[in-house]
Amino acid sequence: MDGWIKLYRQIESHWIWNNSNYLRAWLWMILRANHKENKVLISNNLHIINRGEFITSISKMSEATNMSIQNVRTFLSLLESDSMINKESTSKLTKIYICNYDTYNSHQQTDENNLTNRQQTNNTQLTTDKKEKKDNNEKKRNILMRNSEITKEDIKESFLNSDDLKVADYIYYFNTALAWSDSKEAKRIDWIATVSNFARRDLKDGKMKLKPAKERVQIESAPTDFGIISPASMTYEEYKKNQK
Repeated sequence: MDGWIKLYRQIESHWIWNNSNYLRAWLWMILRANHKENKVLISNNLHIINRGEFITSISKMSEATNMSIQNVRTFLSLLESDSMINKESTSKLTKIYICNYDTYNSHQQTDENNLTNRQQTNNTQLTTDKKEKKDNNEKKRNILMRNSEITKEDIKESFLNSDDLKVADYIYYFNTALAWSDSKEAKRIDWIATVSNFARRDLKDGKMKLKPAKERVQIESAPTDFGIISPASMTYEEYKKNQK
């Protein structure tokens, strides 16, 4: 049987608490009660069982609670005298109504619906988040440099923050990577890293293109006179020779 009931701590001060058989029987009764109206067929007779009611028999209750038939009758009488139940008995069955049933089961259906709604909402949100994350990753993995948000200023800042690329011509390498991406339809996640790799490859080969002399002077106070060599096309190797 699905569902649940509420049990308050003050039951410890109730007279039922002092008798373990009575306590077990009382809980059994609350659990048996319908949480919504229902119809049952008993001996070819249709009975309407309202919320908070259930149909049983003295013998069945005796078997379910391990109490003698006499003890069951005594217990039901005590419950009636304390206005905890109302009962209707026939020779074949007993219908019992739990008074103040809402005390034990007032919000079960609402809470279960809310729980289901929260679970559905969380599952939907989780699915949406996963899809968005996947889409974002897919875009990052498959993006041309032209379609990225990388600017020349981003490359400039990256080069200035790199000890080995401070004097590299960021405009040249930006344009080189852009042309390469367009011609090869090359897609990358991190285009700043890709542009930097172009410059470092040339640095390794001793042919890194340097930025114009005026910009280099601002960085390292290098002399502006590089002879007849064009500063814009000067390689790193040529730059080092002129520094000596």
